[in-house]
Amino acid sequence: MSTFRLAFWIVFGMAVAFVAVVAVAVWLQLGKGGSEQAIATVVRLETSRLRSGNGSYRTTYCPVIAFTTRRGEQVEIASQTCTTPSAYEVGETLSVDYDPADPHNAAFGGFFTRWLITLVFGIFAAIFIGLSVLFHVLAQRGRRVP
Repeated sequence: MSTFRLAFWIVFGMAVAFVAVVAVAVWLQLGKGGSEQAIATVVRLETSRLRSGNGSYRTTYCPVIAFTTRRGEQVEIASQTCTTPSAYEVGETLSVDYDPADPHNAAFGGFFTRWLITLVFGIFAAIFIGLSVLFHVLAQRGRRVP
């Protein structure tokens, strides 16, 4: 087996794996994994002070949201994504996707908060697909050379 043919199969296998991860992530993000949606309200902003490398401090803001599940359960969740300045205001409403079996397992936020990991894996999938096409073409050319 030629080097390009071997490289093709290795890279193609990685491309398939990345495409599978992206497909599952999109399926889950679009709510096909059994999640439900609710309208949440930002009830408060928790602050934390982080020390920077130069010794100064900066304040970050972490939104805490509250929503009611379809079953009537009141849920409050603190975001793990904190920003400076705050990305949300108290009283702001937003859509939240949650697991009906565990409503504290929820996702909310903008495009990058929800889709960044999927986007990164999609970029890697595209790169590996491109590389596998390249190695396939090189392997075919190597076969034609006497």
